Amino acid sequence: MGLYTSFRCKLKLKDEFLPVIRELMEEGLDWSELETNSEEINEFSTYDRADSIPFGGLSYAPDEWEQEDNTIWSRSTENGIWTFQCSVKNSETILEFMRRVVPAISVESLHLEMFFEEDVYSTMYKLIDGKVEEIDEKNKYGFEDNDDYEGFGYR
Repeated sequence: MGLYTSFRCKLKLKDEFLPVIRELMEEGLDWSELETNSEEINEFSTYDRADSIPFGGLSYAPDEWEQEDNTIWSRSTENGIWTFQCSVKNSETILEFMRRVVPAISVESLHLEMFFEEDVYSTMYKLIDGKVEEIDEKNKYGFEDNDDYEGFGYR
């Protein structure tokens, strides 16, 4: 059936893409329905499960993500910042989004985080010189076998 990968994204958009992303968000459009000359968006729109970004619900994401959903991670385009989190049943779709779309539409990445449902740590990315690259920062969710569970009543 496949495993889920969750994705958190906060981007400062280029001015020319503000109306395109607003339309995507407000109208709930598919990527293929957007009126844009962006080759990157048009190519991404044909990718498997592309429309799960940004509209896929959170599945097998860390509990903290769901708790923060209605506060700092609600889907929005405010003050030129596009914020969302979602889950996709194919991590390659997220990687393709970061490879093609993020550099095309963004001035700056404020937060790019990918979490595979069976992992303990998320992987962080950053837009650097027009390309999204993995960085050394990681966030821990859940427990590893060697964690001290004493505070939780486990031994």
